Amino acid sequence: MNRRLLGYALCLVIVLGCIGSAWAVQAATDGESSFDLLMPLSEQFMNGEQKMIVKHAGTYQSYTNDLQFLQIGQQLSQRFELPVSEEFTRDTDHLLYKTSVQDQPDGIDTSLLWIGFPDGTSELIITAQTTKPNEAATILSVQQHLADKLVSLHIKPQWNVMIQGIASNAYRTDASPLNDWLKNQLKAKVVEQYEDAGSTSITYYSPLFKDHITNGKQDMNLQVAVHRNSVTQQNRITIGIPAITVEY
Repeated sequence: MNRRLLGYALCLVIVLGCIGSAWAVQAATDGESSFDLLMPLSEQFMNGEQKMIVKHAGTYQSYTNDLQFLQIGQQLSQRFELPVSEEFTRDTDHLLYKTSVQDQPDGIDTSLLWIGFPDGTSELIITAQTTKPNEAATILSVQQHLADKLVSLHIKPQWNVMIQGIASNAYRTDASPLNDWLKNQLKAKVVEQYEDAGSTSITYYSPLFKDHITNGKQDMNLQVAVHRNSVTQQNRITIGIPAITVEY
């Protein structure tokens, strides 16, 4: 496994292993959201189309058989006002129920993924994203709407907030301007780093975000990854709070 995939796999382990920890992603400063703090970073070091993502991942109720798994998935679709699927798929040893809605007037794409494991436990993932950077207020409104739906199911929302885009000329190969910005503007300290020929992933802790998760022995609440496309040679930057849980 290359280090890029290892870093991504590590994030998934964090998501699955830190349920019950503090996962709120609002900034410690009054009234500022995570997007408020990250947008200046994205505006300085990314150009062109940027993607903003909010993603909840957490355990959900158990199921006893395939039919019940499908029925619960359909109930979730209705609860989140998404299209109801008439089927699920089987992937190796787990079940997958998926539904989504795209190309909405508000520019937000929303998806639901429910994963059933062999022991009857499950994982629920709700994602909303937009490629319109000026829609930050809209995606935050959608996030609150989804959070209300989660609470109605007696689920504590556990959000990751991410911004992804192509690096601008302000980003250099050694990434020092980006790292300097994080250290100076967000008081971020490096917790760990993965690197290979095409990707770099750096994990930080910043006191500006009121909550954190534990990555091994250390606290973390901010992650930045840079991946170079082998065909276009462009660098793609992904920023995540408290971690990146999409492919970078």
